[in-house]
Amino acid sequence: MKDLTGLITDLRTLAVQATEAAEALERLKAVQNLNIKWSLTVEELAIALGVTEETVYEYARQGVIPSRRLGRRYIFSRSAIMQWLEDDNRELRKRA
Repeated sequence: MKDLTGLITDLRTLAVQATEAAEALERLKAVQNLNIKWSLTVEELAIALGVTEETVYEYARQGVIPSRRLGRRYIFSRSAIMQWLEDDNRELRKRA
């Protein structure tokens, strides 16, 4: 019975690691897509930034992330997001 419990624990650990690896690959895929797409969806930006879609929506509503409305959808200019990230990095370096 103890060996079975150990196997179950090992399988759960492997499942968590596999999920984390899949999420990392999704983020990498989204970042690679930044190089070929002019705009991003909420889902793509959330994956690229490693945050939830709700966080992206909230930041877009608050004007924290540069965005545009297209009907009911938010879209994000690739170049505006890259500039926003660079500006944020500059601000952090000034504070240090």
